[in-house]
Amino acid sequence: MAFAAATALLSKSNGNAVYEVTGPEAYDAADIARILSRKWNKPVTAVELPREALNSILTGAKLPDFLIEALISLHEAAAAGEMAAASSDYEKLTGHKPESLESFLIRTA
Repeated sequence: MAFAAATALLSKSNGNAVYEVTGPEAYDAADIARILSRKWNKPVTAVELPREALNSILTGAKLPDFLIEALISLHEAAAAGEMAAASSDYEKLTGHKPESLESFLIRTA
């Protein structure tokens, strides 16, 4: 991500470009759990945190109400697949294919 950001900032564009820098594919929590299960050779299960539980955790962390609502909204949007997009902008910017999350997790988890 940092390489793509630096490349975009140093490019000779007119400054009006918008990039969606992602990995080569989208993953949900269940996909990540499956990857980690294979990597660690033990069961890993993704469980969606209910809104009330997340709200309680964030309130307990003494976050401001506006931030709690924003984080809960992001959590719900991700769970609904609303952020499950993948673009080729990383490769367009850098000339290199991005590493997949699966490859990264296998290498580092």
